[in-house]
Amino acid sequence: FSDDTVSSAANNIYKTLWKMGMEVLLDDRPDRLGAKFKDAELLGIPIQIVVGLKNLGEGKIEIKLRKTGESLLVSYPEEIADIFGILSKL
Repeated sequence: FSDDTVSSAANNIYKTLWKMGMEVLLDDRPDRLGAKFKDAELLGIPIQIVVGLKNLGEGKIEIKLRKTGESLLVSYPEEIADIFGILSKL
């Protein structure tokens, strides 16, 4: 991770989703973002949550759907607890 804030948010999201019974993969490798996206595509990861400094600075995270290519910016941390409702909008 490029910043402790990003690392903390990503770990918080991971723990929240895990406790909700979702299968979660946290990609905390030092690789470039493009390599991580490529690997997620190869693994067939259906939903990606992208946590970055710019969006976090605005109180947001990005949720991307592999199937449709759609993405949605949602408020963080408020909306992460309603992840199922968010996903139903995509």
